[in-house]
Amino acid sequence: MKAKLLIALPTLLLLLLASAGLSAQSANQVAVNKTWATGDHAVSQAARTITVTVNDPHLNQSTLIEDQGPDRFDQAFTIDDSVADLNDQINIFVESFPIQDRNGDGVVNSLDVDVLSTGTDLPIDIDGDSEIDVLILQVEEDDGVITLLIRDVGGWGALGGITFQLNYNAAVVNDTTDAAGAQPVVVASNQDLTGFGLRLRETNATSGLYRASFILIDDATLVADLDPTNTNLYDTFDENGVGIDLNADGDVTDKAVAVGLYEAAYGGADLSGDAAVFVAAGTVDETVTGTDINGDGDAVDVAVNAGVFHEAAYATDLNGDGDALDAVSQYNAALFLDGKRPFIRVAPAADDQVTVTYSDLNSSLQRTGTTSIDIVSIESLAPGFTGLSPVAGAATTSIVPKLQSDVTDAGSGVSETSISIEVHSWADTNDDGKAQDGEVGPAIAGSPIEQGGFSLSTTVIS
Repeated sequence: MKAKLLIALPTLLLLLLASAGLSAQSANQVAVNKTWATGDHAVSQAARTITVTVNDPHLNQSTLIEDQGPDRFDQAFTIDDSVADLNDQINIFVESFPIQDRNGDGVVNSLDVDVLSTGTDLPIDIDGDSEIDVLILQVEEDDGVITLLIRDVGGWGALGGITFQLNYNAAVVNDTTDAAGAQPVVVASNQDLTGFGLRLRETNATSGLYRASFILIDDATLVADLDPTNTNLYDTFDENGVGIDLNADGDVTDKAVAVGLYEAAYGGADLSGDAAVFVAAGTVDETVTGTDINGDGDAVDVAVNAGVFHEAAYATDLNGDGDALDAVSQYNAALFLDGKRPFIRVAPAADDQVTVTYSDLNSSLQRTGTTSIDIVSIESLAPGFTGLSPVAGAATTSIVPKLQSDVTDAGSGVSETSISIEVHSWADTNDDGKAQDGEVGPAIAGSPIEQGGFSLSTTVIS
């Protein structure tokens, strides 16, 4: 099989060895998280789960929000006419943000938001004097704050309050469905050449990264276990569908996660005030531990429903309705294409491969004709790297250090022409201020491969 040795070098040329190649994913490309795997159903489902990521900012579409309130601090979209004065300003903290450039002029400002009479497309003009009563003064797109300015209170009288709605475009969590309603990501194997379309969901509203998982399976008798189609709603959740670790046990492979509050998912805070680590009923008080349990931006709610998953706390759309604002108690199978858990048949041991193909989409969600492919080799043993010189973790002051390693693969043998070394610098790819394991920049130019037999080496050009 293909074998790649990845070396990451910080400033002092610390030499590290990884058994599987990872590199910064380019735009409009698909990538899988494993270069090899087994479909043996005796192996854990976590080991047979393949996660697919597409990096394509073209899919990051904004959506028109016709917002009638309340805002994320439960402020109603109502102006009390008994206290409103000319030139008063009112801040609205909208639920859906960042606010996007609606008119296409390259900036986000008051021209991108309309304040209207509730349920209409008309500006607020109570006394009919053709002077608009409420205007948009300022828009803070990243924080989702819209400031209103009262310009005319004539005719408000004793109406008991003026209601309004705000129309604006906001970033939402998108998926990879194209303009024709089809899936541009297709998973296939030698055992299933047709394969299936895999729907990927954006990791957050602005990331441009889309992710989903599928399961390798070598036994047709297990299909029923992976494909329950008797109903579209389930009382337990499948982490593989939503792509996140709901119960905070360190994986995203649990197929039947009970609904409720998992204290591990909230940093281990004792949410219920007892020894239980899972709370499935009743209410909990945020003020006891100072924990924002429902994800509304504060920790002051004294009766938060414990028998649900709070989407805002996970920043994930769990019921497939396009937002992450709900308290969800039932799993919607529509999160999977055709309401089915995705799996692919593979050979039990070796001599198989899974191909994941992404047909690139433009900003109109039309296919461009360009494709990206990544492959998972199916076997029982991983390739091995031995005889690394210098040894892993060593440091050197040489400005042209030579790296060398032997490559073996008892599972399927090594294709000699596929052996390669990539040299990378550590890079803070997630912008958290730290360069950590798995965060590497592009391959360093000027490091020619000196390749021969099943031993390989390279001289690092500084």
